[in-house]
Formats: sequence, C-alpha cells, structure tokens
Amino acid sequence: MKKTRNGAEERKKILLLLGIISAFFVFCPVSEGATLAVGEISERSGAGIIVPVILGLENKKEDIFALSFDFDFDSSALSFKKAVIGPAANDSAKILSYSEISAGKVRILIFGLNANAIPEGGVADMIFEAKDSAPAGIYKVSFSSAIASDNEAGSAALSLMGGEVPIE
Repeated sequence: MKKTRNGAEERKKILLLLGIISAFFVFCPVSEGATLAVGEISERSGAGIIVPVILGLENKKEDIFALSFDFDFDSSALSFKKAVIGPAANDSAKILSYSEISAGKVRILIFGLNANAIPEGGVADMIFEAKDSAPAGIYKVSFSSAIASDNEAGSAALSLMGGEVPIE
C-alpha cells in the first residue's frame, strides 16, 4: 500500500513540475524567428506621415517568403491614406495588397509568385495624415493577426513590436 501512495505522490510531483515548466513557456516566451516592427517615423511635406514596417531577421530560423498582418492605429487621430511596398519586399519581387477592414485597422498582404525570400529591411510604408481634430500627442500603432510564411507555406515564428506616432 505504501508503494502505491509513493507512486501517486511521485506522479503528482511530476505533473506539478510539468505544469510549472509549461507555464514558463507560456508566460516567458523565447524570442526566436523574425521580428515585424515599426521603424523610424518620418513626415514629408505633401506625403503625410510615413510609418515604415521593418522585417528583422537577426534571430531567424527560416527564411520568410510572405507576410500577412493587421496594422492597428488610432482612427480618431490618424487618417489612413495608403500602403506602399518597402524596399526589402520590392527587392524580392513581392506584391503588396491592402484593405482598410475597419476604422483603425488595415490588413496587409505581402506575397509573390516566386521562390524569393524577403530580406531584412523595410517591407511596407504605411501612409497617414493627422486629422485636423487630433490633439497634439503620441498615438500608438501596433500589429495584430500577423503571420509569416516559409517556402512551403508553413507558419514561421514572428515577434511583433509596435511603435508611436507623434502629432504636433
């Protein structure tokens, strides 16, 4: 009888340890793979506010061949004008397609009918105008629903880093 109790206690300890280890990976994710980040924001006379989207590959485990993401912004302060392909995606002969799917959310798809990996660098430029009614301040922009694809259309690891748009 004592053996059974010790066996049950050992199983409980093992399950508890596995639970702790699992929680570590859920709450403390290891950053591996590519990074999608907001780059340095600029404003050009007549061009509006340019928010670059940068693909970082410093921790990559596989090449990136396509990207899809939602770009979120404060629609009370910013008016979306268009998205244009960035130099890194353009150099790999990719195409950019976009749609403003709701107020404050633009869906971006970067893809190509080729086997060219997207190199590190700018993949898109998001073009905005500040609304006349927007008070001066800092407005957050971020990514959601982001997916990167490898050369077999499988999912590739992708970390997301939003940014801020200053309006003066």
